[in-house]
Amino acid sequence: MRGGLLTTDLDGRILLVNRAGAEITGHGFGVLRGENIAEVFPDFWPVDIDETGTPVALRKEIEFCTPDGVIRFLGLSISPLRTGQNQASGFVFNFQDLTELKRLEHEVFTKERMAALGRLSAAIAHEIRQPLTAMTGALKELARLAPLEDDDKKLVQIVSRESQRLNQIITEFLDYSREKSYAFADVDIAVLIEETLLLIERQGGASGKVRIERTYAEKNLRARADRDAIKQVLWNLCNNALRAMPGGGVLSARLEPGPDCVRISIRDTGIGMDARSVARVFEPFQSGFVGGTGLGLAIVYQILQAHRGRIRVETEPGHGSEFIVELPMATRARPAIRQDSREKVPRPVGKT
Repeated sequence: MRGGLLTTDLDGRILLVNRAGAEITGHGFGVLRGENIAEVFPDFWPVDIDETGTPVALRKEIEFCTPDGVIRFLGLSISPLRTGQNQASGFVFNFQDLTELKRLEHEVFTKERMAALGRLSAAIAHEIRQPLTAMTGALKELARLAPLEDDDKKLVQIVSRESQRLNQIITEFLDYSREKSYAFADVDIAVLIEETLLLIERQGGASGKVRIERTYAEKNLRARADRDAIKQVLWNLCNNALRAMPGGGVLSARLEPGPDCVRISIRDTGIGMDARSVARVFEPFQSGFVGGTGLGLAIVYQILQAHRGRIRVETEPGHGSEFIVELPMATRARPAIRQDSREKVPRPVGKT
């Protein structure tokens, strides 16, 4: 059986757990016999039954924490365990690990929501830009023609400056919404990480306050990617990490091979994020930093979608964040090609 199977008596004493069930729950095979299920698996127990002894809730989904602290989502069904004389003697619990399915469902939902949000926002941005340009031009002409007092000039400067800032935000977002093309080639990811970290080290805000750690499980790990686009991904992630550590900390970059991908991890020891922020972290205008446009991680997500890669975040408030990027591993000797992001691309390999 690929699914987990567990049986108990009527009092909840565990009689049997199959090998798949032991692996899913993180317990050794055969070690739970005789244990009380309410103590080992509190979400499994108690079982509500009707007058015939049949469990009322035949199917439910639960969040389960393994002994190693790993959170898994389980689909659980409960049936009565009966003797040959049709007398109730216990319960049968069948359960499946739905963690990967839940992750894929969330990824598809996020992708669809972001696509709709991008189309709507691009249309709104176009409508805002036209009257904004007209207002800015009229204000400059008015300031040129009419004599103004010093206080009035300051107000005009404030309005002009804020109009320019708003126009810059709209420009960035229209660039985010515009279809892009990428030049794919076999790229050495370690070189891109080193170039990015070198820029970070020379950045004034990081000097003396942030320690950078590098871990390369293997050298010369190559991915099929657009060099400039992936450097932008790395820069955005590292820059966000620095902004999450205003008082300093440790920025860790790790590179390692996956089953069929190259895995990059960017971790900080900063402020972290709560569950609500994580759910919207890759959406536009969701910046958690003062003065940010909220487009950095949205652009990261967009680039990785075009690369058939994926990204996920592991974080906890007050304990930093780790962004894990996975890119398809390169096939050597393949010629570089141009690919437009409007082409239909397969779903991400593998989150984020």
